Amino acid sequence: REICGCPNFNTPCSICGAGKELTNAGGTVTLEAALAISGFPPTITCSDLQDACSRGYCDGSRCQAFSGLVQDACGCQEAAPGLTIESSADTTLYRDGPLVDDNFGTEDTMLAQNGPVGNEEVASSFALVQFPIAENKAVIDSLKNEPTSLLCLHHVQNTEADRVVTYSVCAVTPPDLQGGIESLTGADVTYAMPADCATGDVSNFDVSPNTEQICVDVTGMVDKNQEFVTFMIDNMDESDQPGDRFYTRFDSERRFPELRMYPVFEL
Repeated sequence: REICGCPNFNTPCSICGAGKELTNAGGTVTLEAALAISGFPPTITCSDLQDACSRGYCDGSRCQAFSGLVQDACGCQEAAPGLTIESSADTTLYRDGPLVDDNFGTEDTMLAQNGPVGNEEVASSFALVQFPIAENKAVIDSLKNEPTSLLCLHHVQNTEADRVVTYSVCAVTPPDLQGGIESLTGADVTYAMPADCATGDVSNFDVSPNTEQICVDVTGMVDKNQEFVTFMIDNMDESDQPGDRFYTRFDSERRFPELRMYPVFEL
């Protein structure tokens, strides 16, 4: 670390201070020598300064000093509250194998794995998770512009595995059946990415054996005029290795899937 000049990273912080956010990303501030950040110019935009502090380049004394220095230049203001929606339904659907006709809508985990066709030990499956939108529409409408949306999942850790797997997520349109997605089986419906993605958008995320929680950017996939938004979680690359499980709304420790939405200020 010393030979290569690697920095020691600090706890990320907000330059505006706790509970506040910047609304003028293009504003500039000039840092005196005592506050200068190695590798960054003394006159810096608010967005670049925030990015540096978010990545751990600012120690505690600098974070405290910045919160008094940048208020006007960066347009700091009280952060509007975000919205966290817990999943209302989630399940696993098998594309083939002996479990294709079975229902998994009340299990405490859901599975995504893309096993080879005919491999019963690693049968191909994908997960569906659904969130209520209509009942939260008033709050969603109060968020400025199109809110930033994150799909957050708790991963079932698997210390016996030794690999990083890339999964994909997109919004899909489920069939209108009594009982919702939790009543579905693999015999009822199947999807393929990106052909069946409702908006055409796909987001990818990596999962390692020790990953605890993942938050994936799904901004643009949420139609606030729909009653629900349903996300499909899948591995687009075939593998003979077991997939990964994520906790559902039936988890006894409340590690539920969440849709988090935050306001975006016009900069």
